[in-house]
Amino acid sequence: MLYETLSQPLIALILIVSGFFSAIFFDIANVLLFNIKSKKIYKIFKNLLDCCCVLLCGSVFYIVVLFWAYGDVRIWQIILFILAVCIERVTIGKLIAKIIVICYNNFIKFMKFIKKKIQNIISKNKNLESSN
Repeated sequence: MLYETLSQPLIALILIVSGFFSAIFFDIANVLLFNIKSKKIYKIFKNLLDCCCVLLCGSVFYIVVLFWAYGDVRIWQIILFILAVCIERVTIGKLIAKIIVICYNNFIKFMKFIKKKIQNIISKNKNLESSN
């Protein structure tokens, strides 16, 4: 069943928005890979998570086309979806990565600060106990 041509701009808008939001899967994968130090493990998980992200993005595209375009896949829909994913990765993806790195570094500094305070309290308690 062909959909009417009046709904094509709506389908294009939905594909762009779904492409943007499905590219967040790649950002989540990068967050998960952020702390891996070993190159072999990093390579394995990077390839595995990239495959999972591509499958998730493809399934999002399939579901959007199935429900909004009544299963009628056209080449402009595929190009528009891939373009939306690429634009998100280039623009917002880099911004999200910078924010995550800043939050991670601040969290590590905070944890070191808390650890230092706890060690100071413990050492003071030991000094007080030993003096008594």
